[in-house]
Amino acid sequence: MPPERYFQNLPAEFIREWLPARVKNNGWPPESEPAKWRNVLGDTPERWRLYRWREQSIDIRSANWRSDVQGTLRMLGDACFRGISNRWTPNVSQSIGKISRIQNYAIANRALPGKLLIADTPTGLFLVDGNHRACWYLFSSELLGETFPVSASASCYIGVYESA
Repeated sequence: MPPERYFQNLPAEFIREWLPARVKNNGWPPESEPAKWRNVLGDTPERWRLYRWREQSIDIRSANWRSDVQGTLRMLGDACFRGISNRWTPNVSQSIGKISRIQNYAIANRALPGKLLIADTPTGLFLVDGNHRACWYLFSSELLGETFPVSASASCYIGVYESA
């Protein structure tokens, strides 16, 4: 089954813009690389097919992020903003480039670019797409405090599992 049909409930913009790179990086079908896909999706591909997506806004600071998402955001920020060596260090120059583009957009538009893709899992919210954007927001707002010009409210799609 082609990826577009397999993940037919995924919002159209993510099918066009996000899914092709994930298929290229993780193999297809997902059953061929289940651990990779679970890492990307935050849940099993079989369950993910049953997620229903709704567009809404979320407060990045107060969201109920899963502990692994909190760890990812902290390590990404430590590598990019504080120069602390961790698993993100080998890709830090690429990440800093992304973060720089996010910053330029966010300050000019007073909002984060694009929509985050979030899966609502039993253990909390899993940030499927948007780690660099959320990281930039959390670390930049921490550094600038009250003078920070970008809203914590981010546009997103949140997927909720609905059993068959």
